[in-house]
Amino acid sequence: MEWISVKDSLPDMCDLSLFCINGVAVEIGSLGPSDDGTLLFPLRGPCVHPLSAVTHWMPLPAPPQFDEADHPDPEAEESPQ
Repeated sequence: MEWISVKDSLPDMCDLSLFCINGVAVEIGSLGPSDDGTLLFPLRGPCVHPLSAVTHWMPLPAPPQFDEADHPDPEAEESPQ
């Protein structure tokens, strides 16, 4: 995946994405409307960023694929006696 300039496109409102703020900071968040225009609402809150501070974005990657061997059931393990 590559960064997408906000000059080229924006993610859909309320879709979680990665955002680059002022070319240096990276935030996970979503765009949303406000009385002041579109804002970036970071997951870690409580601050918001104006859309003018966002330079690039990219969709979140898909979660990794794993099988049961990657995450064994802890209840299935034998407990020490």
